[in-house]
Amino acid sequence: MAPRVTSDLLLVGSLPAATTEDALRAAGPLFGDLVFALPDGETGPRASWVGYERERLVRPHPDVDTVKETESPTGIPRHAYDTPVFRIRSGVTELHWDSWLRIDDAIDSYQVFRALRADGVIPGHLRFQVGLPFPASALNGFKADFAADYPIAERGYEELVARELRRLTAAIPPEELAIQWDNRLRGT
Repeated sequence: MAPRVTSDLLLVGSLPAATTEDALRAAGPLFGDLVFALPDGETGPRASWVGYERERLVRPHPDVDTVKETESPTGIPRHAYDTPVFRIRSGVTELHWDSWLRIDDAIDSYQVFRALRADGVIPGHLRFQVGLPFPASALNGFKADFAADYPIAERGYEELVARELRRLTAAIPPEELAIQWDNRLRGT
């Protein structure tokens, strides 16, 4: 496997497929000779990109309150301006998350990737690509009192990322892994 990016094409994550296996089965033969790494398609709830962090990480946290829901007519934010507004509960100075479901999904997807690579569906030289959002994207709902809340949320998120990256690289050999840090607010 190439130690560095050696391809002209980078797939940035989402692929229009119902499952990880469907995405990898389609992308392997189509793009395997054009990319150095292959994402799992960010299927299911991860298709909403940072909406996944909003709904599965931020919203359920016991120290986070929802101040305002989205005004999108579909109930699904169309862009960052439509996202729900969150705040950290009064008196809370630290946020902590035990685990990051996105990492659980990546580890599960890697097992599918490995099996398909072993079956020859995915070329053997490809790395498994995981897209991870920067704090500015993942925490974009902290708008009630950004100056007070965002730094608290950001510290907690950065601690989570550091810890969960160790778990990710314990489960997926680093020489088989490509991490794409994404700081865009694509989608919601």
